[in-house]
Amino acid sequence: MALGFSLLSDYRTGRCRAFDYEGFWAGSLLLGVCLQVFAQRTRVAAADELFSLGLLVRVGELGLATIYPDDYSRVLE
Repeated sequence: MALGFSLLSDYRTGRCRAFDYEGFWAGSLLLGVCLQVFAQRTRVAAADELFSLGLLVRVGELGLATIYPDDYSRVLE
């Protein structure tokens, strides 16, 4: 969870003009919470682990937006 909040504070905005940073984090947080609830109800895995998984499952997109902001922006457009 600390990793997620650290990423959120450092990457809330960026230089990739076509990347929706706010939407990315909103969707990641929503998926994390959904997986956490799923884990609590089904007990298939630890709830905190599935929360982290949901939060970070699309982190590659953030990586592309951070490392290649212009190129990735063209791809998104």
